[in-house]
Parts: sequence; C-alpha cells; structure tokens
Amino acid sequence: MVNTTTPWAGIEARPKPNRDRYGRYLIPDMETGELMPHTRATTFAGLLADTFALTRWQVRMTALGLAQRADLLARIASTHPDERSELDGLCEEAKEHAGAMTGANLGTALHAFTEVVDLGEARTVVPIPEPYAADVAAYTSTMSGAGMTIEAVEQIVVLNQLGEPVAGTFDRIVWNRANRRRLIADLKTGKSLDHAWPEIAIQLALYAHGIAIWDPGSNRFLPMPEVDQSEALVMHLPVGQARCDLYLVDIAAGWAMVETCTRVRAWRKRKNLASLVTGPLGSPVPAGGGIAPPMLDPPAGSAAGPSHDAAAGEDRRAWLRSRILALTPAGREVLLAAWPEVPRLSEAGPEHFDAIAAAVSAAEKATGAPFPETGDPGMVGVTDARRSELRERLAALPADLVPHGVDEQLRARSPIPLPEWDTIDALIADAEGAHADRMSELIVVGNLVNTPEANQALLTALGIRSMGVACAWDVASAHDLLRAMDAGLLVVRHARLAVERPLTVLDGYRRRERLLEVAKDLAVARHRPVPRSSTQALEDPVLVAALAASLPEEEDA
Repeated sequence: MVNTTTPWAGIEARPKPNRDRYGRYLIPDMETGELMPHTRATTFAGLLADTFALTRWQVRMTALGLAQRADLLARIASTHPDERSELDGLCEEAKEHAGAMTGANLGTALHAFTEVVDLGEARTVVPIPEPYAADVAAYTSTMSGAGMTIEAVEQIVVLNQLGEPVAGTFDRIVWNRANRRRLIADLKTGKSLDHAWPEIAIQLALYAHGIAIWDPGSNRFLPMPEVDQSEALVMHLPVGQARCDLYLVDIAAGWAMVETCTRVRAWRKRKNLASLVTGPLGSPVPAGGGIAPPMLDPPAGSAAGPSHDAAAGEDRRAWLRSRILALTPAGREVLLAAWPEVPRLSEAGPEHFDAIAAAVSAAEKATGAPFPETGDPGMVGVTDARRSELRERLAALPADLVPHGVDEQLRARSPIPLPEWDTIDALIADAEGAHADRMSELIVVGNLVNTPEANQALLTALGIRSMGVACAWDVASAHDLLRAMDAGLLVVRHARLAVERPLTVLDGYRRRERLLEVAKDLAVARHRPVPRSSTQALEDPVLVAALAASLPEEEDA
C-alpha cells in the first residue's frame, strides 16, 4: 500500500561522512587512527580537465542572472572590490537565478531515485514524479537486460598509495553475469559526455584501485571488493529523456594518467621557483625578449653549462630536444611538472637522459602526441633483443597472470622509452613471483595425496600437462579434489580419478535441476566443459568435487 502522508517512512537516512571546510572527507589514517583530510577523487581526476567550455558557460550564466536581477547588479555595484567573498556569493546567486544549478539538482534527484531502487526499497514507498519515473524505468530495464547485478551502492573508497590520502564515493559496484566480471560503475545524468571521458577514466580508475571502504555509519574500514582494473561501466541517464546508454571505460589508461596527476599536483605546490635578483644577471635574456622554458637549451653562443657526454650522447640529446620542441603548450606544462632536477637539457648528462625521456613520454601521452618518428638512439641494438626476452618470459606465464596490455605493447613496433622497459620488467617479475607461489601451493597439495599414482591422477583430472601453465582455478580445483578424495567421493583407477559415490553429491541438492544449474556455474568458474545434464555433471571428477564443496551453501539456502 502506498504511504502518501509519510513517503519516506521506514527508510533511514544514509549517514553522512565528516568533512572539513573545504569539503574534503575527514577519515582516520589507516595506520595511526588520526583524523585526516582526504583529497576528493573528483578533485584529483579534474587536474588535467579542459575547463575552457565550462568557464565560458559559467560566465554566460552569471551575465544572464545579473541581467534578470537588477537588485543583484546594484548589490555588486555597491560592494568594495576587495570584498571578494561577498562578490563571489552574489555571482553564485546570479548563476543560480539563471538556472545554472537546475541540471545539477535534477541529476542529484535522479541519483537518489535510482539509489532507492537499487537498495531494494519498494518503488511505491518513494513516489517518483514524471518524467523521472520513466528515466528510472529506463535505467532498471537497461541494467537488467545487460545482465548487471548491483552489489554495492554509494560507498566511500580510500587510497593511500598516491603520496597523499585520497577518497571518493563510487556510485555502484556491479556484477556482469554475461562475462563474470565485477566492475566499478558510475551514473552520469548530463546531456553529453563527449568532453568528459578523460576525466571520467581517471576518476573511475581511482575508485577501482581503492584499498578499503570507509563506513561512516559504523566508523570503520571494510574490505574493498576485487574489481576489474582494466574497464569500468558508465550508465548515461540524461535527465528527462527516458533512455539509458551503457559505456565501457578504459580505466587502465586512466590509471596510467594518475601518475601525471600526482606530478601536476606536486608541481602546483612548489614554492621555490623564483628568487629576487639583487645583482647583475649572469647570462643574457634570449633573443626576442622572452624567457626560455627551463628544460630547453639556451640560444647558441650563450653561456651553457659544462658538457658531460661524447658524440654518442649528443645524438640522444638532439633526439630529446626534437621531441620537446614538438610538444604543444599544454604538453610543455605537463613536462615542466615532471621535469627532473636538472636546469636544462644542455646541462644534463647521460645519467639524466632516462628521467628526461620518461618525462617527455608522459607529456606526449597527456596531450595525445604521436610517437616520435625515430627511435631512441640510446636504445639501438637492445630493443629487439629485450622485446624477445620479455615476450619469452610472458609466454611462460599462465594466461590469468599475464599483465594487462603488456603483450600488446611488446608486439607493437613503436618505440618504448627506457624507463618503461623497467616498468614492464617489474610487472613481469611480479607475475613470475605470483606464479612461483601458486606452483608451490599446488605441489604441496599434490604431495598430500601421498602416492605418485594419486598425484598423477590429480593432475590428469585437472588437465595439467605442464605445471608451468597451471592457473588460479587449477589450484582451487586441486583443493576441492583433495577434500573429495578424503571424503571417499573419488577413487584412483589406473592413474585417473573416478567418481565413486555420485549419489552422495546428488542427494545433497533438493532438485536435480538445481544441481545442474550450480554445476554449470562451477564449470564456467573452473574452465571446465559445461554439462548438459546432471548425469553428465556427475561424470566429471572436478565438478563433483566442486559440487560437494558448495553443499553447505545449498543446505543453508
């Protein structure tokens, strides 16, 4: 029954997080417990945003508001120019009168309506007026049709690996039933997202790399679910259009730009970039009267720093200089933020070239510059050999441990800066370490079987010909098989595992159809052939073991 007098009866308000006067989250430090301001993820993601169009729109809305409100215009005329807070408030009031906040308010309301639905509250409890009820219906039908299950709504995620504490609120975590992936998801309600994707990719990458969730209701940290860190989902629900479009966003690229954001933020905090001249200058001003960017060489004939390199190093210096000169003004701003502790290129020695090359690469990526036409002279003779070596190491890893995008990067013939070779090497080394740990665990499980025949039977059941290609699901299946052997469900026959008591598993499920349904899900998770019948499922030792392991959940259902 619809409650028309108290539509929110029985629904508790969501606890609000503490914030400081700048709007930053106040969250305890995870190690010390001290209450710390956390930079908002949206602030971090907006460091590289192109705000030209937004600024022009705000100016227009302020002008329109003043044209419609003679009282505000008179107030501004009577306010002293130094009273900036008063003037700011009057300008905001003019923008609001012109309707600048209408879209944001409607978007906030639409977020709240979809949140109530996703939290499972009855739609009749909270009346949704038209046309927004049609928007919410479009959202729910699109998500359901795409096989998306909502797992979490509006949670505060915390990061502490960026040199400063960062926090932000993601809209959703969703489970994609079609490809069995858990994704960070964000609801956007603006008319167009055409110019927002770079900022959105960084924002969602930050959420996906969160290390914990902060619950302001219980004042404690909760585990962050494992989510896909290569892609995230955006639900575009433009207000009043009764349509919802889904987009997959490349957050691996967004995370790559987080390092640039970190450097830009550090650059903006620099305080020692200029000093007062109290004596004669030591070198002339460049021709044309301008001041040369610090990373570029001074003009020919001026006093330059000492030379540190021979002819071979000069080739690389010239190559770096050509890339710097090819940067756009925006690219040079990014480069300045990442420039190493060297006054200019002419004074850099070969020991600085790798760091400079990395900074130039970051600037080129940030502005979408093309790859340089020629490769790095400092890498001649090592590139192909190193590519081959790294690709051989990748080939020795199981598919689920291959770092995302690394194989494609090594297959491409475009130049890779020297520091990126080291990054790729470190990623592969981490994967090799994880693989070694996995192999150690699998060997321990095999040794628990006690006999070589049973050990071989376990590997045969898993379909493992070489321990080197064993994946995470192989280790999980091996544990299930070992428990099933101990329970007498499986026996070794001719160095193979055979199902001994299938009825024990079958009787544990209420219906044969339910057993088949669970078996199909387990087959996908264990990368086994999907059975077509319960009888076929009970002929696969791995599925029998997995079914037996899931019995407690079935009994509790």
